[in-house]
This record gives sequence, C-alpha cells and structure tokens, in this order.
Amino acid sequence: MPSSSNEGRVGTEITVNTFKDLQYYASKGGCKVVVDSDILIESTIYISGVTTTIMSSNSAALSGEGKGQLFYITNSSVAFAGVALKSGSSSFTGGCLDIRDFSSIRVSN
Repeated sequence: MPSSSNEGRVGTEITVNTFKDLQYYASKGGCKVVVDSDILIESTIYISGVTTTIMSSNSAALSGEGKGQLFYITNSSVAFAGVALKSGSSSFTGGCLDIRDFSSIRVSN
C-alpha cells in the first residue's frame, strides 16, 4: 500500500506515476488522483462504490497496450480530466471503460 502524508483526506490531490499507486488511490476514492506521466495499465483497475477524480495537467496517457481492460467501474462517480485513455481491450464489453450499476462518468479535456 502506498503511503502519503495526505492519505485519507477527502479532496486531497495525490500525484501518481506508477500503476500500483494509480490502482490504489483510484479504487480508494475520495481524492483527486493526478497522473504525472504515462502509465501502462498492467491489469484492470476496479472502482466500486466511491467518488474519485483521475486527472492530468500534462495529457498523460493510461494505456493497456491492447492487452486488457483499463477500468471496471460500478456504483461510482468518476471524473476523468486531461488524461488519455487508450489501447484497452476486452473480449466482452468496454475496452477502456466498463461502466455498470448506477455509475456516473464524466470525461473532459
């Protein structure tokens, strides 16, 4: 589990540049996850029952390199701002985003 002096503070901005940090903070919710550099999504990130923002000020890319789904989102409110979602894949639904069960998603530049 990543450690941060800001952990647990609602609305706190947490800067990430690794898959493990992105996975942890995005699924934990309650904070703004600021993606600082391109990240390879190694496995699907599950976001369930939380509110979270994933953003970048430098157009960082989150890529699955065609090897898997990026995000599975259920019962959550998620905002993506300034990040590129690319090269996700799935045999069933949603290569980049699989959105389920009363979720609210906002995507902006």
